[in-house]
Amino acid sequence: MQRLIFLLVLFFTFSKAYTQSNIDKGNECFEKKNYQCVIDNYIIALDQKTYKESSLYVVEYRIGNSYNNLKQDDKAIEFYKRSIVTNSSQVSSFWDMADIYYDNGDFKNALTNYKTALSNSNDTINKSEINWWIANTYFKLKEHDLAITEFKKYTDSTNYVKATGFVADEYYLLKKYDSAINYYKIYLTRLPKNDSLIKIINCFIGKSYRQLNLPDEAMKYQDVAIALNPVYTEARWEKGILYANKKDYVKAVEQYKKAFENLRPDSADHYILAGNIATCYQFNNNYAEAVLWQQKRMAYSKNRYTEYAKIAQLQYGKLKQIKEAEKTCKEAITNYALESSALKSSASSYYVKLNNIAGVIALEKKDTVTAVENFERSLAFDKDNFEANAGAAEIAWARGKADDYKKYFSNILKSDYDTLISSPKIIANVYGRAAYTDATDNKQPSYYKYNVTQALYFDSLQKETLLLWPRVLLNDSYSLSTKRKACLNLLERGIKYYAAEPVFVSNLYNAKAVMLETTDTAAVGIALETAVKIAPENIEPWNNLLKYYSSYDNAKGSVMVEKLITVLKKKKDAATTAVAYVYKGDFLWRTDKKEDAKKAWQEALVWDSNNATAKERAKM
Repeated sequence: MQRLIFLLVLFFTFSKAYTQSNIDKGNECFEKKNYQCVIDNYIIALDQKTYKESSLYVVEYRIGNSYNNLKQDDKAIEFYKRSIVTNSSQVSSFWDMADIYYDNGDFKNALTNYKTALSNSNDTINKSEINWWIANTYFKLKEHDLAITEFKKYTDSTNYVKATGFVADEYYLLKKYDSAINYYKIYLTRLPKNDSLIKIINCFIGKSYRQLNLPDEAMKYQDVAIALNPVYTEARWEKGILYANKKDYVKAVEQYKKAFENLRPDSADHYILAGNIATCYQFNNNYAEAVLWQQKRMAYSKNRYTEYAKIAQLQYGKLKQIKEAEKTCKEAITNYALESSALKSSASSYYVKLNNIAGVIALEKKDTVTAVENFERSLAFDKDNFEANAGAAEIAWARGKADDYKKYFSNILKSDYDTLISSPKIIANVYGRAAYTDATDNKQPSYYKYNVTQALYFDSLQKETLLLWPRVLLNDSYSLSTKRKACLNLLERGIKYYAAEPVFVSNLYNAKAVMLETTDTAAVGIALETAVKIAPENIEPWNNLLKYYSSYDNAKGSVMVEKLITVLKKKKDAATTAVAYVYKGDFLWRTDKKEDAKKAWQEALVWDSNNATAKERAKM
């Protein structure tokens, strides 16, 4: 650092008792700036005590100063401290030591020593210079308000023109952009016309206007900066941000690319800019270019698995390039196994994502063995991961392994999904089947209401949800009154969509009957009759139909229950057959065919001797 300080000059008074040869040699070496020679001779003088006591401080200081010039900071500080013990009221040792601490980034110790040097100094010029470095140290310590206070002492000084710029910088860092703009503009007026800082100041005025949400003013100052230097990277970058904020991604890319081209070869900004360009292409639905720029970004990445994951996501989720996505995943997964433990740890979340994509692709190819391997690798790192649990649950669901899919569904609802990997249909299946699992475990509809709502959001025709939404609505009188019509319309859509699945359609008609107003008895009857007509072997709607006939048409009930009994006998379902015979007896009894009714109840006991209702009826 340049500083104004009077050179310390050794004035020795020789006496007969002392030889001055080492001191003389040290003085001569100091004048010639031969610092190692200074150290060697002065230390001999110290060891042999060939100096006057009044000169001890100067000897110690000069040794410290010589070590300082030789960049041996620890030794320099040691002798500066010794000189301070000898004379604590001097300035130079404190100042030099502060400079060393400052240069080494120890700003707290630098500040302490600058302040002591300041308090010891009686020289106006020195005090001003020391105070300047106190201001700079506050800046380094991010004590921005204190730095502003100190720098403002110099804003009117022609010797410290940069002070105005530093005040502006501090206001910028404090996010006080109005004040920053004010001081930057003052700074512009104080600089020579050809000063290289002018383009930088214009850029920062533009950045400040952007932060104040004044994009037109911001663009004007970036244009000035670029006019001064067409290859000025930061101004091009800023224009890219301004266009991106306007959603003009084509122009944003144009500016970002110009900034990218002019970066230094060793600049870490290549990584950030390549990502900005890729993002703009993605926002503009140009996913092929987004992938190319993610691939380019990988060359500058410290953790290439970030890019691997993003590339695979876009290839799979947007470009539908399944083979390319699979290739990207396999390459990344193979490379990951060879990485250091530290990189594996930092890249683990991306490794999980890559395994998920590979697993989903394997599942689509019906390669469940590979899919399970991928999903289990993901779950080993993140047991709550949505995609891994969803894929593993789908396989367990298809295999009918209830304990497994219950476990996966339990984990899955704790995490967020990735819409570039999980399609709306997959997400809906997760929530719908999770709700179904809760329903089969006899949990109340209020418990799985959220899952049903989520499933409907992603796919209103998700199978399990179509049958569970009526249950949720029936459990909530307010929802039922406001959403009955919507639910009935959805059931009708489901009936058409799943027309090729008679049993499921039968269940939908049964659900429709349940959702209809109870006063609309004709419509309820038609829905239930249609349900059993479409799939007579589907037992679920029969119970509701027979209850309906019990209230409205016993004669028809007698006829229809015979059809049910025929189905049940084929199914060899003794207990349910007994229940059907009880219904038959009840229908006959109410149509005044009491003897036939008793025979039906007796037949019920043949099928199930423990049927309590049949036992009671048989006594009549």
